[in-house]
Amino acid sequence: MSYSISHTLQHVQNLIFEQIHCAFNQKPNIARTLHGQRRIYQGCLERRTSLFPSRKAGGSIALESKLELAYAVQLESLSIVESYRTQALSIPIGQNQNIFPDFLIRKKNGEFEVHEVKPSIQHLSKENIERFDRLASILASIHIPFKLVDECTLPRKSLDRLLHLYSCGHRHDWKPLEIELAHDFLIRYQLDNLQQAHSLLEENQLPSQLAEYLLFHHMIDVENIQYENFRMGEVL
Repeated sequence: MSYSISHTLQHVQNLIFEQIHCAFNQKPNIARTLHGQRRIYQGCLERRTSLFPSRKAGGSIALESKLELAYAVQLESLSIVESYRTQALSIPIGQNQNIFPDFLIRKKNGEFEVHEVKPSIQHLSKENIERFDRLASILASIHIPFKLVDECTLPRKSLDRLLHLYSCGHRHDWKPLEIELAHDFLIRYQLDNLQQAHSLLEENQLPSQLAEYLLFHHMIDVENIQYENFRMGEVL
């Protein structure tokens, strides 16, 4: 891999750390939106762009495909993820070549990961494989894992239902004690449906929407909600 004088490996490593620091210290704009190094314009032709109101990012994040939206929803549900940003890094990978990875993730243990979402890993072009190999090598030099993710592990078919769970379950900033009480109560039951969970919570003077929160974050099981790929396991 060759760099210009201004893009030595040490320079690139320092650049990445600076960008990570800036990304997670960035405040949302007046519209509560967080933009990355490469700005995604909404409404672009032939793209499924969207703004996703992320609780973990602390504002709306710009996404340019339904696959990216599905992955953002997945990251919201995982307890290991503390926060994340989109298009937050601009990394030189060679002479006059920069790459903008899709997701920069900060885990609760303080570690970082960088992920790229593609429709199919198996059908990547040779050029893209080489570019991602270079990116992975650079990130490995500063102990940041790089991962490719494709639609095989994403909940595309159940995305609308997961978004509904996310929206209903996060309408309030639940107190930790409320979450703990609801979890400890519902976990004792074999829940046949979401309505049963609602009724049990209401009978015990707890907000019914805590059921959606707990289900979205994999803290309870509901027998008759078959969300394809909902329990995808830890992807990090």
